[in-house]
Amino acid sequence: MCLTNFVCHSSAKIKLISSFHASLIYGLIVLSFSVVTFVVYAVDKRCAQADRRRVPENTLHLLSLLGGWPGAWIAQRVVRHKTKKRSFQIVFFLTVAAHLSAVGTLLYLRFWKGWFA
Repeated sequence: MCLTNFVCHSSAKIKLISSFHASLIYGLIVLSFSVVTFVVYAVDKRCAQADRRRVPENTLHLLSLLGGWPGAWIAQRVVRHKTKKRSFQIVFFLTVAAHLSAVGTLLYLRFWKGWFA
């Protein structure tokens, strides 16, 4: 009985640690993509001001979709870039929704359905 409790308790600790590591990894991915995305927005703004070749909008959206949306959102406010183009803003918020939906789905499958255990 005592051994069974120890094994179950240890198993719960391992799952908790593994969930913590997954959260930490996800946070680092989002932070990294956010920093890169912020820099790309700033570079694109400079290119726009200097009338040079620009970063394609699809690239900006892809970076947002992959997790850089917080950096994109901050860059839009700080650098004041891509804030007035309505079509861009619509696609941007769709990429945010898609990213959060994907993360939410993975969390649901992991914790409520027991996948990836």
